[in-house]
Amino acid sequence: MTGPVAVAQLAESHAFTMDESFAGAVAQNVRARPLTARRTGPARRFLFASAPFGPFFAELARALEAEGCQVWRLCFEGGDVWETPARNRIMVPAGTDFAAFIVDRLRHHNVECVVTFNDILPRNRIALKAAEQLGVDRFVLENGYLRPHWVTLERDGVNGFSGLPRERAFYLSQRALQRARKAPAGGAEATPAPQPFVFRVRYHVMNTIAHFAAAVVASPFLRFDPAYYGDSVWRQAAGYMREYGWRQLNSENEATRRIEQARQEKRPVFTVLMQKPGDGQLIVHSSYGGNNNFLREVIGSFARYAPKNALLVVKQHPLDYGVEKSPAFAADLFRAHGVEDRAVYLRMTSIDICMDHSDGLVTVNSTGGLAALQKGLAVKCMGAAVYNVEGLTFQGSLNSFWRKGRPADPEVLEGYVDHLIRSSQLNGGFHSREARGLLVRGMVGRLTGERAVELAAGGNGRAAFGATKDR
Repeated sequence: MTGPVAVAQLAESHAFTMDESFAGAVAQNVRARPLTARRTGPARRFLFASAPFGPFFAELARALEAEGCQVWRLCFEGGDVWETPARNRIMVPAGTDFAAFIVDRLRHHNVECVVTFNDILPRNRIALKAAEQLGVDRFVLENGYLRPHWVTLERDGVNGFSGLPRERAFYLSQRALQRARKAPAGGAEATPAPQPFVFRVRYHVMNTIAHFAAAVVASPFLRFDPAYYGDSVWRQAAGYMREYGWRQLNSENEATRRIEQARQEKRPVFTVLMQKPGDGQLIVHSSYGGNNNFLREVIGSFARYAPKNALLVVKQHPLDYGVEKSPAFAADLFRAHGVEDRAVYLRMTSIDICMDHSDGLVTVNSTGGLAALQKGLAVKCMGAAVYNVEGLTFQGSLNSFWRKGRPADPEVLEGYVDHLIRSSQLNGGFHSREARGLLVRGMVGRLTGERAVELAAGGNGRAAFGATKDR
């Protein structure tokens, strides 16, 4: 069984079975070897339970080793082996009890910090739980909350599992604190600005293809589960080829013309952002389970409660591979609710074009919502999002959003973005050479410097306001 349904069932079953198998493994190891005293300095021994596809891990490991650190990565399939230098590999045997295995490796190598790339996939959840039980620092890498020149590195969890405060008062206090800091030349210390680099999706695509090509080639000797990442690799590949073909043969000029005309006529325009099918943001951090359930609620609400001259722009995720058949589903909903003349569906038009022509935006929890706040749009989140904070997003119902939504309070937004950058964002990216160079430098500093000690002690703000999400 594959696809978003399989991911949902896996997540549901994992939530119960992981802790049971894990608890026994931890109890046995703890009895045999008591926990060591907690260190006071930065971590020097790192275990990566997962890493972004491509050469990023090898470059980061080399840079950490140059600082005197020891670095290992768990390797499950051929893609992991291809990307990981031999000295850094820890091979995970097929069929092993992974909960017991990870506890044993953490003990054996005296690991001080576990790093994962996302915190949704089952092996990542087990590794993070093991680290928590053994008193090992935990950091999670993810694509940046701020795009496209940032990456997220956060203690304990990201997105819906993030420990970032959700209180308006906290970010107002951060803004006041920031403005109270005086730079040597006088005036408020500026929020760190990213060094820009050229961002191209094709670098990500090439690294993904290389990873899975290596996994397939090595599959006679190493495990390879083509559905581990939420849907069959083969199904996704076929879907992307169909989507690419559609984009080569079709145009959205008429749809974008309608959007531009609505703006010229000063009609309200609302953008709806979809997620990638099977994304953990849909499966774990919302109640929808898929894009079509989300569209059903949003389009129905728009038809009943939005101003009758408003235009709805449904924006498909750029990595949608067609498994949910959402274009046809949305078209049926447009007809059923009688809004064909005031709704459009976009498959390939840039999200920036949509936002530049919109007054408001509805999302499950996409980071595009944060970009929309920065552009001055009113935003309604329908799932768990790190930026779903009073003063930033609309806190009323979806039905009332269409007429009552307002842009973010600029003071709350200023405090939020400043705190976000200082606590969890690193300039750079995972895929292009230039982006990796920036990220490696920043991540080495974050993991091995004084800031690492502060973050390990709760420096993302949870120490002052308390965690709002518990795993």
